[in-house]
Amino acid sequence: MKTAAKVIALLVVIVLGANVYRVVSTKMKENKVAEKADQFLNDATGLSNVNRYIEIRDKSDTFNFPTIKKGISMYYIDHGRYPNSMEELESGGVVGSDAARDRFGNKYSLKYEGKTVILSSAGKDKIKGTTDDVEYRLPLQ
Repeated sequence: MKTAAKVIALLVVIVLGANVYRVVSTKMKENKVAEKADQFLNDATGLSNVNRYIEIRDKSDTFNFPTIKKGISMYYIDHGRYPNSMEELESGGVVGSDAARDRFGNKYSLKYEGKTVILSSAGKDKIKGTTDDVEYRLPLQ
């Protein structure tokens, strides 16, 4: 009788172990499939590219600099002088309002030192004269 109880207990342990193994391996396969599906969707929808763009955009304000530089040159050709403000560039239709602002939505102010334009803005806190102010120098030649 004791032998039969041992055999039954052994069978119960084997069945339980097999079921636990099946559940764990199914979950692992589901996770791998889910990861592959997520990667496929990211690649198919371009989501990973969008995320990369957002990372780059958040690190730099320099995307619009070629547009601003070109706009300043075009303004100079049309008017015989450099613009005094971003508003002049915008009103002349040379630069759009999105290019005239930093990534926080602040308008750049223009200042010239020889053939260099200095673009500055209030930065993240939107208050000029604080430590997070943004300043870039663009050579015009």
